[in-house]
Amino acid sequence: VTTCCLFYFVVAYSGYHTYGSNVSKDIIAAYPNTKFLAVGRIGLAFNMAFSYPLQCHPCRNSVSVLVTGEPAQYLDDRVFYTITFCILVLSVGISMAVHDLGLVLGLVGAT
Repeated sequence: VTTCCLFYFVVAYSGYHTYGSNVSKDIIAAYPNTKFLAVGRIGLAFNMAFSYPLQCHPCRNSVSVLVTGEPAQYLDDRVFYTITFCILVLSVGISMAVHDLGLVLGLVGAT
């Protein structure tokens, strides 16, 4: 936990130190295209790809409890896969429709 907090602090300080209060909504887009930044972008892509199932699991369980009244692990396969499919379709639809990442991050509180 300490290492993670330290890493986040270094990244946040680097961004603020580089741009001050003139930071755009997408800090990665403001940096020049270098090989070092390409490695960082690839790392972010892996982070997103592998964290999606971790975010989908509690979402599916919450939707299951709201819709059926029981946790997802007790559902029959048809309902389980229907809820999972709906979550995937909605998340892909939102990601295709929203062009401003700052809007999404503002809604979830990651600004």
